[in-house]
Amino acid sequence: MFSFGFPATSQEISTYASQAAPPPWVEVAEAEKVQADPDGDYPLQYLIADRQTRADAENRHSYARYAFRLNTTVAVEENSTVIVNFDPEYQRVVLHTLKVVRGDEIRTLLDLSDFSIYRAETDRDNLIYNGTLQLSYIVPDLRVGDVLDYSFSVVGKNPAIGWHFSEHVQHEYAIPVRFLRDRLIFPADYQIRTTPLAGAAMPKRETLGKDSVYSWIARDVAARHVEGEQPGDAISYAGTTVSSFESWEEVGRYFAPFYDTTGMASDRINEIATTIKQAHRSDAARLRAALGFVQREIRYLGIELGAGGYIPRPAQKVLDRRFGDCKDMVVLVTSLLSALDIEAAPLLVNSGTKGGVALLGPTYEAFDHVIVAARLDGKTYFLDPTRGEQLGDLHNLQQGNFGKGLIIAPDSPGLVDVSAPVPPFFKVFKDRFVTSPDMDAIRLISTSEYYMGEADKIMSWIKSDGKQDVERRFLEYYQGLFDGLEPTGPLEVDVFEEEGKVRLTADYRIPEGWEHREDDDGELWRYLSVEPNGFFDQLPELDATPRQTARAIAHPVRTRVEVEVVLDDTWELEPENDRFEHPAFDVGLRTEFRDGILNRRFTYVSKAGRIEPQDIRAGRTALRDLRRISSYTLRGDVPETGEVMQNLRRLLLGE
Repeated sequence: MFSFGFPATSQEISTYASQAAPPPWVEVAEAEKVQADPDGDYPLQYLIADRQTRADAENRHSYARYAFRLNTTVAVEENSTVIVNFDPEYQRVVLHTLKVVRGDEIRTLLDLSDFSIYRAETDRDNLIYNGTLQLSYIVPDLRVGDVLDYSFSVVGKNPAIGWHFSEHVQHEYAIPVRFLRDRLIFPADYQIRTTPLAGAAMPKRETLGKDSVYSWIARDVAARHVEGEQPGDAISYAGTTVSSFESWEEVGRYFAPFYDTTGMASDRINEIATTIKQAHRSDAARLRAALGFVQREIRYLGIELGAGGYIPRPAQKVLDRRFGDCKDMVVLVTSLLSALDIEAAPLLVNSGTKGGVALLGPTYEAFDHVIVAARLDGKTYFLDPTRGEQLGDLHNLQQGNFGKGLIIAPDSPGLVDVSAPVPPFFKVFKDRFVTSPDMDAIRLISTSEYYMGEADKIMSWIKSDGKQDVERRFLEYYQGLFDGLEPTGPLEVDVFEEEGKVRLTADYRIPEGWEHREDDDGELWRYLSVEPNGFFDQLPELDATPRQTARAIAHPVRTRVEVEVVLDDTWELEPENDRFEHPAFDVGLRTEFRDGILNRRFTYVSKAGRIEPQDIRAGRTALRDLRRISSYTLRGDVPETGEVMQNLRRLLLGE
C-alpha cells in the first residue's frame, strides 16, 4: 500500500474531520450492560459492534461504534491504531468518542490535533487510484485487558448513485461479539428489498416519524469458523443484502446513461473505424480488430475518485489520454463497434465471486469489473479490453468466463450467463526421449503448447522478461530433473496468431540418461524411468482434513501431458488404460507401444470450480492412484559397444 501523511495541524484536520456528539437519530448502546468475558479464547473480543445508517435522496450518514477487549499482546500490537477510511471527493468524518477502559478507570482521548491524515491507495497494486484517505490515530498506553471504545460517522453520498441505496449487512464474524447491531433508516416511501444469505434472520421493521427503520440486533454472537479454500461463490457469513433496486434489470437500466455512446463518435474514432473497415472484410474480423486496437493502444490505469468509481470517461478523452480503467476501455470499444455497426453493450461482472452474484439481491455492489458483450450472427462474445494484447481470431480468442453478468442497457435483460468457449486442452506438454541401443546418452525434445488464455500468459511472460529468461527457466527446470542435462540449441518459439496458440520447443542432451544397476542375481542392467513432468502441478491438492463446506479448485483447467520414448523393435511392452471419473474432474492415462515407440498420455479436465465435501475422499483416491502408476521404468541390456564400452576402455586402457 502506498501512503503518505500530512502534518496533523487542527486546521488541516478540520478540512476533512470534525468532532461532535452522535446525531439524535442514533441509538447509543450502553457499554456498562455489555461485559467482557475475561476467560475468552480469542485474542480480541468485541463487546460492541454497532452500525447505523440514515440515507435519503440527498445524503448518507453512517454511524459506527466499536468496543473491544484486547486479550493478548498480539491483539494490542495489531489493534492499537484507530483508522477511518473515507473518500474526500464526497465524504467527511465526524468523530464522536474515543476512550480506553481499564478496570474502573476511563481515559477520554478524543482530540483532533492528535490525528493524522494519510493517503491510502488500497487498490494501487491493481493500478487503481481511488483517492481514499485515512484518518488515523495511534492510541497510547494500551495494555492487555484494556477495552478500546470509539465511535464516528462518515457523511456523504456518491453522486453517481443518485437516490439509490445499497449495502451488505454482516451478522456474524470470525471472533465473538457480545452486542451486534445494524440499523438502517430510510424515507417511508423508499421501496427496500432485503435478501437474507446463509441463514440470516429477517430484519425488524418499524416506523419512526416519516422514516422506515430496519434493524438486526443480536447478543452473544458466537465466532464463525470459515474453512479455507472456499469457492468464490461461497457465502461464508450470515448476512443480508439491502437495496433500493427491485430487480437486476433495474440496476442494468440505471447505469445505462453512463455508458451511452450516442454522440461519442468523434472524427478520430470514425477515422479508426473506417481504417478497420477497409482493412477487414468480415464483421468478425472488424470486431476482433476493434478490440485489439484498444488492448494495444490504451494502457490500463484506473482513476476512480468519487463518481469516477461508477462513471466512465468519454471515449475521445480515453483515446486522447491513452489510458483508462475497465469502464473507460469498454466505452471506447463500444464506441468503435457502434461506428462499425456491430451490436455491443457493457457487461458488469465479478472477478472473484463470478456466478455467485446471482445469490445476492439486486445491487450495484455485486460487481468489480466491466467487459463488453458483443452480438454477431446470433452469438454473444464476452470480450475484456483490459486483458492486454491477445492471440487468436474471434473464434479462438480467450473470452471472459465469469459465470454471470449484468447487461447495462436501457432495455437490460438483467443477469445473463457468461461462459467462455474452451479448447480441447489449454496446455499440451510432450517430453520425447530418443534412445539408442548402444549409447547411454538420450536426446530429450520438450514441446509445450499453450492455447487461448494460457497462450496469452506465455506471450506476456516473453514480452515482460524476455525470451532468454524463459529459456533459462526451462533449462533450470529440466536440469533439476536430469543430471548433466545440457541444451543442444536455442529455445524455439512459434506463435500462431489466428489459432491463439504458442509452441515452445527445447532440445536437450542427457549424457547419462540410462541408470546402471545390478539385480538380485548380480546381473547388470540399465534402467530409464520416465514421469509426466509438470502434470501433477495442474491437479488440485486435496488433503484429508474433514470439511463441512465445498473446497475451491482451479477451473477451467484442461491439460494433457505426453511422455514418449523412442526405442527399437526389440522391445515388447503392453498397452495400459486407466480412467478416473469424478464429479469435479476427470483424469486419465493411456499407454501405447507401437513401432518401437512408447507413448504415455495423461489428461486432466476440471468440471467445476469446487469439490463438495462428500466427494473429496474419492478425489484424493483418484489422484493418489494415478500418481502411483504415473512413473514408468524401462529395463534393458547394457550395451557392449558405444559410450559405455568407450568409457570402460578409456578407464582401463588409458585410450
